[in-house]
Amino acid sequence: MVDADVVVLVLGPWSGHLEVVSEVFDVSGLKVHSIVLSPRETEKITPHCLFLSYQPEPGAKMLDPEVYPRPTVTDQE
Repeated sequence: MVDADVVVLVLGPWSGHLEVVSEVFDVSGLKVHSIVLSPRETEKITPHCLFLSYQPEPGAKMLDPEVYPRPTVTDQE
């Protein structure tokens, strides 16, 4: 046993499968896609992230894609 003031569970949408969590919180997740863009000039990758929001059509749910630079990603990953 470990004494703690705070416990953080990092299980994503699967957190709701734990009874102790599901009794207290509703947990849900979104199915999302990931793509890798490999620029020819990797030295031009900046450390800036993009947090976007858009509505694909009037009345549709807002979408919030996020773009993170990862200059060490290879085709094998």
